[in-house]
Amino acid sequence: MRNNIKAEAQKILNQAQNDQHDKFMLLAKLMNMKENLLLQIFKASVYRKLVVWKDLNIQLEEYQSYTVVEKVK
Repeated sequence: MRNNIKAEAQKILNQAQNDQHDKFMLLAKLMNMKENLLLQIFKASVYRKLVVWKDLNIQLEEYQSYTVVEKVK
């Protein structure tokens, strides 16, 4: 996967050196690649958090952050 993304980015950068291609279109492609990578990282992080919470048997209904803050004060 990493090599595919790297090859695709390199292909876009090589096209940018050619005057026949629209530079803004190529920039938009790179920005879309970046956004997709960030989205995948975010989704993977959320999924990992949910798996850890399920392993620890933490229920979403039981979580009450305000009670922890009151006990600390």
